[in-house]
Amino acid sequence: MSCKKDRLIGSEIQPDGYLDALTLVDTLSVEAKTILSDPQRSTRLQNFVGQVQNESFGTAKASLYLNFSLSTENIFLEFPSSEYTVEDLTLTMFPMNAYGDLSDSLTLSVYQIEEPMVIDSSYKSNAEFKLDDLPVGAKTIGFASDEELAALYVLDPEDSTDVAYEGLQFSLSKDLGSYLLHGIGSSYSTSSDFVEFFGGLAIVPSYADAAADGALYNFDVMSASTGLTLTYSYPFPDDPDSTIYQTLVYRVAASNTRFNKFDLDYSGSEVEAAIAAKTQSEKVYVQGMSGVKTSVEIPYFQHFIDKTDAAISMAELVFQTDDSQPEGLDFATRLFLLDYEIPTLGDTIESLTLDYAYNETRYGGVYDAATGTYTFDVTRQLQKIIELAQNDEPYYLGFTLNAQVPLLNGNVRAQNVLKGSDNIALKIYYTDISE
Repeated sequence: MSCKKDRLIGSEIQPDGYLDALTLVDTLSVEAKTILSDPQRSTRLQNFVGQVQNESFGTAKASLYLNFSLSTENIFLEFPSSEYTVEDLTLTMFPMNAYGDLSDSLTLSVYQIEEPMVIDSSYKSNAEFKLDDLPVGAKTIGFASDEELAALYVLDPEDSTDVAYEGLQFSLSKDLGSYLLHGIGSSYSTSSDFVEFFGGLAIVPSYADAAADGALYNFDVMSASTGLTLTYSYPFPDDPDSTIYQTLVYRVAASNTRFNKFDLDYSGSEVEAAIAAKTQSEKVYVQGMSGVKTSVEIPYFQHFIDKTDAAISMAELVFQTDDSQPEGLDFATRLFLLDYEIPTLGDTIESLTLDYAYNETRYGGVYDAATGTYTFDVTRQLQKIIELAQNDEPYYLGFTLNAQVPLLNGNVRAQNVLKGSDNIALKIYYTDISE
């Protein structure tokens, strides 16, 4: 009878000291270098707005594009649109947390998107949309602490049942309000009509202080209180001296399109130098926001395959964080080690390794703050490479180390400086079954 519990495989079913009976190789050279990531899907994932900059990664800027649905369908105006007056148009948003220095003064400018965003499309992080030349509103923010930021999200932090939100409120142009108001009934009455009539809004960040370290904010756009509120008035029919006020709300529904546009500038940064070098270096860089990743190769594993018919009991790849991590930026809580499908045939499609597919917990990649390391189980992946080589099938002697895999963790903000090739450890415990 076989045991199928994930935690009881390989060396773990053996008594203490079992690894001592196996052959250990920990001298295989690991070659690592920083490379650019391809633009990633960023639709309907986390919603970042802001900018961070430092000597390691240069400038990373996130803008948020989103369109809206009606909170009530089949709307119409009872009287001709000329009878109505726009009183106010307000955009309400809720930043949940920040990555970076949230005390720096950040201006968030709101632009009208001048072309439709297709509601069921998936956009990548480099997608371009035409924006109006001038903003329809702006707000400058800055917070003394995380607690001050959190107070915007829940009105009373001491009462977890209090869901009265304050948020950030942008007063938008009344001209835009008139455009929305006068379209009711004539251009749209349902949400499907509305997304064709109104492309949506883009929130674009900027810092007055060019030297600001800055921060990236994560917005909760699915809150029931997020969205546009249009307040308008008209005279009471039987009493022209009296005024009636009404509101119309536009929400961000789950079906609406929203995506992050990332603008990354590595000019003069350590990352720019590392990419230009095109060789292994003392430090490597792993960044979210469709930024950079690390190519990890084990070229001398080929010699190991040629000389040994190995049954691998355990193999681990360990990365160390570097002390030059930008101040105030936390390391990613988790990184992902991916495999190329068949790069020897020109295929650079990345996929999760066999170790992740078998057991996510064993696979690892979680940041260990006590040791400052990320450890990955690569047992099955290395065994797969051996089997492919023995069968004369294409294979790749390496991986890529990534901060984001949209399928698993969507967009992420973290920037990570790691120690390079000489400090990446590969430990392989095996038995040579040819002996």
